[in-house]
Amino acid sequence: MKIGIFGHSAAKYRNHKNGGHYSQLVNAHFTDHTINWYGFMCSSLERIVYQVSKHKNFDLYVIFHTDPFFLYFPGWSRDFTTHEVSDALSSDKGWQRFLTKIKNYPDVGATNNLRDKLKFFKDVIYNERINSLRYHSNLFLLKSLLANKKTIHIKHSGHEARIFDKHYFSTKIAGLMTHQQANDDELFSKALISEIEKVVKS
Repeated sequence: MKIGIFGHSAAKYRNHKNGGHYSQLVNAHFTDHTINWYGFMCSSLERIVYQVSKHKNFDLYVIFHTDPFFLYFPGWSRDFTTHEVSDALSSDKGWQRFLTKIKNYPDVGATNNLRDKLKFFKDVIYNERINSLRYHSNLFLLKSLLANKKTIHIKHSGHEARIFDKHYFSTKIAGLMTHQQANDDELFSKALISEIEKVVKS
């Protein structure tokens, strides 16, 4: 079976030297299955939808849903929330906070006239109501892409369950995320393995 894991940073594979990251533990457990991780740091729903649309041949999709306030920046390796963009443009101190955030993302920092481009985006392109409509439209698009597929969803905002009403949601993994126990690699890997095994056998 081919399994694809999509979403924010929790869906990102990490190659730790000791092999102890939960993504490595999950892969090591499922020796009879192929598992691919397509997580991105600070991912928007649109980025998740785009990744799923590129990878249509998985038997099981695990979706870590994300904050509806993330904005998709397709030219960069991470996305930003509306609050982060507003704070960055609010003052020189806000801009310095933003520059500190992007130190590990050289593709963002290398953008010419970055501050002016973000200001243009906020003032001319962005609209809060349209962004909300875009988020909900992308949930329906994701539902269409996952039709007739086995899925495991990990909710974030609660909007997802109303749209994916007949899909399986893992309250176990969502609970670990809520209580920040995703940092416990062994605990988190066992929960993810258990949920995958349950759906694979169903």
